[in-house]
Amino acid sequence: MKKILSRIRRYLEKLRYFNRARLINRIRLLIDIKQINIKPRSFPIKVTLSLSNVCNYACPMCSINNLRKSKFKKVINNISLVQLKSFSALFKFVEQLSFVGFVGESVLNPEFIPIVKYLKSRFQMYLFISSNGYGILDDIQNVMVETGFDSVIFSIHAATPETYRILQGSHLEVVLSNVENLQRKKHKKGVSKPYITIVYALNKANIKETTIMIDLAHKLNIERLHLYHYHDYGLSELSLESNVEYANKMLDEIYDYAKQKNIGYLLPKTPPYYEEYSFKESQDEKEIPCYLPWTGLQLRSSYSHSNSLYLGCCNVYNAFLFDYDKHISYYGKVDIIKIWHHPLFQYLRKTVNTNKKHKKNPLCQYCKSKKRNYLKSTDNKKNYEIKLLVLDEFIDAFKANYINEIEEVIGLKVLYTEDDELRALA
Repeated sequence: MKKILSRIRRYLEKLRYFNRARLINRIRLLIDIKQINIKPRSFPIKVTLSLSNVCNYACPMCSINNLRKSKFKKVINNISLVQLKSFSALFKFVEQLSFVGFVGESVLNPEFIPIVKYLKSRFQMYLFISSNGYGILDDIQNVMVETGFDSVIFSIHAATPETYRILQGSHLEVVLSNVENLQRKKHKKGVSKPYITIVYALNKANIKETTIMIDLAHKLNIERLHLYHYHDYGLSELSLESNVEYANKMLDEIYDYAKQKNIGYLLPKTPPYYEEYSFKESQDEKEIPCYLPWTGLQLRSSYSHSNSLYLGCCNVYNAFLFDYDKHISYYGKVDIIKIWHHPLFQYLRKTVNTNKKHKKNPLCQYCKSKKRNYLKSTDNKKNYEIKLLVLDEFIDAFKANYINEIEEVIGLKVLYTEDDELRALA
């Protein structure tokens, strides 16, 4: 019951962020999707933005280690408040803005506090962040409580210092203290936000500690403990996918423990069971429509390109490398129309789903396939090789249809294939 009430409260809170501009944009969005408008009148409602490519951790399992091993030269990318203000033509329609790291921690941007204050006061949008939590210190906690920052996810993948040291580092006590202090400040001020979730990636090193984490989450009075599967993508041998029977037995014990303690509301409604992955080429593929080319925009920090963000509609396909400093210097703002109506995005919208006039493009077809899900969990190297092949097919078809319509947009570089940084991260 507590979980249901929490969800209802959060839904009602989100309704508060609908002003006239966002309401009209939402109506236009529904029309654009229905009519498959490739140059939509609407703008994305959910945006992911990395504020920094700086990280205060060196997690052994993180794919950023591949960049270090390959000796990529790191540049510091911290988008400034002045630069962020240039996105105003987009932000007035955005319903939820998420600060998700990719290769860095957004809270480490030196202007994180004034950025949050500006976004909340100017646009009253729903703000969300995912963080390892080490940098969410007093001053940031204060501004979160004062401004009504909406949601914080703490990525905490161990319940004891010993295991945390293996998976993330040596700061578990600091992170848990930050969660506790943030909760205390909320209680003192009499507010419910930010909502706090802990995410816990189940693996061989930490699954036996999950019951300890449940007790910690209950003690800290957090909103939710989200359990999910850790995929090692070849970086370690910690994935539980090689021992499905053991993992599922442990999950049953975890859920029984939470039920006995009467704190099952913290966990996902159904256990995130593991499955034996198998795939046959003859398997029928169910048509799953995708609307992200209309609803979503992702701007994720680059590790090695100055003042740059990887730009796309989803976390599978990075369409552009966006040098926002060069773009803003030339246009005086972020010209969202030039980006949102770029021929590459037009072609993506035209072919993201199968319809009466067009067949789904090979990149999106592979993205939604059972084969991709199978290979991601069993042979990610092979999965990435196939992704690059279908990306080539997608780009060749795009060029054939739009070669005469591609105008230069200053600072916006079309990625006709994934660049070296993205290949190393994969």
